[in-house]
Amino acid sequence: MREQGPDVDRWVDKEDETLTTTASTLSYTLPTGVYNVRQVWIGLSTTSPYDYWQHHNCHVRDGKLRFDDGKEPDAGYKIKLVYNTTPALLTTDAGVIADSYPREWLAWEAATHAYRWRIQMDRGKDPAAAVLMNESLQKAATLAAELKPNMDTVPKQHHYSAWANLS
Repeated sequence: MREQGPDVDRWVDKEDETLTTTASTLSYTLPTGVYNVRQVWIGLSTTSPYDYWQHHNCHVRDGKLRFDDGKEPDAGYKIKLVYNTTPALLTTDAGVIADSYPREWLAWEAATHAYRWRIQMDRGKDPAAAVLMNESLQKAATLAAELKPNMDTVPKQHHYSAWANLS
């Protein structure tokens, strides 16, 4: 089995804005499908546009978003969660590839699959196809190695203690 490209374990950022703050509430159950929360944002307004600000005094554990004591937001504001999820598989020609995938790497991966298909269809009778497939395979692997450092997930935001004065 050949080595996979840089995006096999790649995460894609998504946002969820379904939670709304309630009075004196420290803990909220995460919406279905939300996990790997990287950032928590709170609306500055109770009506659209919300103009979010990032909230650092909270954490996620066991499917719950928990604000630190004394740092819970006031009632009636939207909570925006930025979280990582794996991209959906493409199953049709109309599928959309996430912008997080490097286009050059995708092109060489596609060429490798096309040459592999061609070799299978003509039962290996065309030696040039094998040479071209190996070239595309090597180019895809080289690009994967070059792109990997830039494609790791972004670390979670810092969690500041209640006594820290960041202004």
